[in-house]
Amino acid sequence: MLKSKFVIPLLVLALTLGACNIPPTATPPPNGGGGGQTIFDGGPIIVLEKTATNASTVFNTVGQAITYEYKVRNSGSSAAAGPVAIQDNKITGINCPGLNTIGNLDGNLDLNEVLTCTATYNITQADLDAGKVTNVATATVSGIVSNQVSITVTLSPQTKKLSLTKTANPTVYSQVGQVITYTYTIQNSGTTTLGPAQFTVKDNYFNFTINCGGDQTTLAPSQTVSCSANYSITQADMNVASVTNNAVANGGGAEQSPAVSATISRSAPSSNLTKGSTITHIVEKGEWMYQIVRCYGADFTATRNANPQIANPRFIKPGWVLTVPNIGSDGRIFGKPCIGYHIVQSGETWNTIAQKYNADYDVLLEANWNVAFGTGACVRIPLNSAGGATPAPPALSACSGGVVVTPTQPSNEPIRIYIPAGTDKVSFSNTLSPTGKIRYVINLNQNQILDIKVTAPANEVAMAVYGPNGATLKPLDTNLVWTYALTTSGDYIIELAGVAGASNKGFTIEIRIIPQTS
Repeated sequence: MLKSKFVIPLLVLALTLGACNIPPTATPPPNGGGGGQTIFDGGPIIVLEKTATNASTVFNTVGQAITYEYKVRNSGSSAAAGPVAIQDNKITGINCPGLNTIGNLDGNLDLNEVLTCTATYNITQADLDAGKVTNVATATVSGIVSNQVSITVTLSPQTKKLSLTKTANPTVYSQVGQVITYTYTIQNSGTTTLGPAQFTVKDNYFNFTINCGGDQTTLAPSQTVSCSANYSITQADMNVASVTNNAVANGGGAEQSPAVSATISRSAPSSNLTKGSTITHIVEKGEWMYQIVRCYGADFTATRNANPQIANPRFIKPGWVLTVPNIGSDGRIFGKPCIGYHIVQSGETWNTIAQKYNADYDVLLEANWNVAFGTGACVRIPLNSAGGATPAPPALSACSGGVVVTPTQPSNEPIRIYIPAGTDKVSFSNTLSPTGKIRYVINLNQNQILDIKVTAPANEVAMAVYGPNGATLKPLDTNLVWTYALTTSGDYIIELAGVAGASNKGFTIEIRIIPQTS
């Protein structure tokens, strides 16, 4: 009796539950991904997949766009009525096309149908500072919420960097005082904007900082700013084959740029001499015939035979005129100066001096047979007597008691010139400084016609001629062609002077004597 009292109510409860058709368990959605709504058997199951389609891009700039794709699929057993909506914690207004554009075009998300939605996210400074973008999304269809999907896109760290390029114009120099213009271009090679700031260049050949742009210059990534500075060639530069200087850039809070360099090279002064030609050379103090011949790459025997007026080739005087035939026939043409001088420095040897001036070691010793070698001694240099590829740097024009005397134009003491025997003219080349002056003296007879022609840069060189009594026969002006019938015998002085321009002036003078005819 007691058992039946409990059995009957339990039976009634079981029958009641069966009539209500309540499922005993719930089935979680496949690939739920954590946090998705529980969907019961027999209805739609919404599954979301999300990808960053350009994740392989290097993201390092504010405003760069990350593109996302959301794929929404129904993996359940019944359709879910549209529309489809995406919820993303970083993006609003995600574009989802209508369900009537996919599958059977019925406006429902049917079993295994997939709808693709797209969105774009623009990177912020905060994202760059964090080094990543992480966002979380779900899809909702007909009130049913999908699984939750999280994606992280890694960003490249922002960098503040500068790069520097440097050029020189010209890249070859040939004289003291020549101006070289260095141009510097600073580039923002980092990933963030620099400035507003003052960008600067520091070059080890300048004792000042070079400003590039104004003090409020702004450089976006890859943007550049340029500046320049002028450098004047020094005697020290002329004593070496090339000059290399280094520079770095700073500014805008960026790290200092890597150092860059530019190299300029010393060239041999242009001799304006043509191989195979015959030239005349006015002997200068300290020169000897063998060295003059080497200076022009000529043959000694041919030169000796071309100057029968010289009885002893070992004895020649300053001012004598030598004819040098077929220059370049027996070596390289270097041209003047053929000799120079050098004050011996501590630690130097005959060999190091020879190497410095492209001089033959044995010829150097022979030229200084009477010199007591030691620090402070003045030695005579047979320039370029070794015939090497690199011309000698300028040497001193003289030594004075161990004190360096830099090369200068000849003083007002005129240089005596002669017309070689058997000819009626003499021609030679020389160089004037911008304001220099050179005087030549030649002994002539009355009843001759003196014809002078000077070839030089237009309007930069002037010529004057003075008679034996000091009278001005031709005033100093830029007319460089002059003819005059001589009425008096004696020494005539021809004066050339630099009158314009900032550079040295190479010139050629031809002096011709014509007999007067009655």
